[in-house]
Amino acid sequence: MAKKMSKREENLLAKIAAQLGTNLDEIKEAAQPLYTAEATILEAQSIYNFYLARIRPEQGVKESKTDFERRYREWQFKICRRCDREFAYAYHYEGVSFCSLECVDAQLKSIGMELTRGRDVRLRWGQKHPAIVNADALETLRSVYPDSLGTSDVPFESALPKFQPAHQNSILGTQT
Repeated sequence: MAKKMSKREENLLAKIAAQLGTNLDEIKEAAQPLYTAEATILEAQSIYNFYLARIRPEQGVKESKTDFERRYREWQFKICRRCDREFAYAYHYEGVSFCSLECVDAQLKSIGMELTRGRDVRLRWGQKHPAIVNADALETLRSVYPDSLGTSDVPFESALPKFQPAHQNSILGTQT
């Protein structure tokens, strides 16, 4: 949340807005970041979780095969409705249509609405927010790990890399 402006700061900003031919509210809106610090952290964590689930999947020592497969399959691939680039997401329904808040914001503006900038993640999404790997991050992961990234329509078993989970290697006496 941004700090409240003093009257002096607000007057100065109003003068700048007048010189630019816009209004104070537009200047204030543009000054607020689209992503909160929490949303930025959650996006970074989503990319790492995607890496662990789809690029280097390993079944945890106490994780059942069913839970391991669910963690892998929860990631879906989709084409962004705004920029037409592929992204990945994990969420409890398939209604995620945009790869980033920038694309959501631009699409809403195109229909005369606006995304509330700096909004608390829990207020924006409710108790559970989507984990999104944006188009740039997915493109980077695909270039760095070209043979490791499955798609939604590939059967789970054939999409897994051809190596054993670390805990199985240690049981067999090999080094991980």
